[in-house]
Amino acid sequence: MFIIKMLDYHDLVYVFHFLIIGPLLAYVGYYKEKVDSRILDSVMWLGIIVVIYHLYKFINSLVMKRKYKTI
Repeated sequence: MFIIKMLDYHDLVYVFHFLIIGPLLAYVGYYKEKVDSRILDSVMWLGIIVVIYHLYKFINSLVMKRKYKTI
């Protein structure tokens, strides 16, 4: 069983980005109303990229900590 004991600053940034910022950007990009569709498509893709990148960095950080037994 994997238990997260404590997250450091970088882990919190990764979690914040892939749980809050990325989905918010994807949501804005998904609900197109009065803004140019090219801009909203860009925002949506930016949100998806933010989620993927920060999720990867967070998982990589946890794996490295586990590998070197810092958790």
